[in-house]
Amino acid sequence: MKVKVLDHIGYIELVDTLGDDLTPVNAARVSFGAKSDEFKEKDRKLSKFLIKHKHFSPFRHQHIQVIIKAPEFVMRQWYKHVVGIETTSSSYTKDHAWNEISGRYIPVQEYYQPDVWRKQSDDNKQASEGELNKFQSTSALLAYGGKRTGKNYITIITIHFGLLDGIISECNEFYRVKR
Repeated sequence: MKVKVLDHIGYIELVDTLGDDLTPVNAARVSFGAKSDEFKEKDRKLSKFLIKHKHFSPFRHQHIQVIIKAPEFVMRQWYKHVVGIETTSSSYTKDHAWNEISGRYIPVQEYYQPDVWRKQSDDNKQASEGELNKFQSTSALLAYGGKRTGKNYITIITIHFGLLDGIISECNEFYRVKR
């Protein structure tokens, strides 16, 4: 299943699933040697109890695998809210997987540019109100700026290091335009 989002440029695609509503309640019942074969009212109540009392480990038994195409700023915000992340560890990457295409190996071919620029709400920092009226000129500037930034990066690297092709991938991490 693939759902288009973000002006129909991005998408979320469900690749695989493991588990259902019964999975976490059965994981919680392991301690008692019990198991349900059908999701009933008692299972719904147990699920709500687990959430209310912050017993999150049974919910780590469910998994989904998705492919997401979205702008960098959306992905970074999403990363901050990964469901099921281990909160007791000192490592911020414990118990969750996050893989993405790397600009070190595949040149970025496109940058997200919204069809409509929204105006920030005056009284709600998480909302918008209407469209900005200077959309066309702002969009053109953004498109030009993205391309120009990539070209400037290549120029700086070439001047500083000599030849771009001889630089190791880690130093060339932000190389984002196709030569």
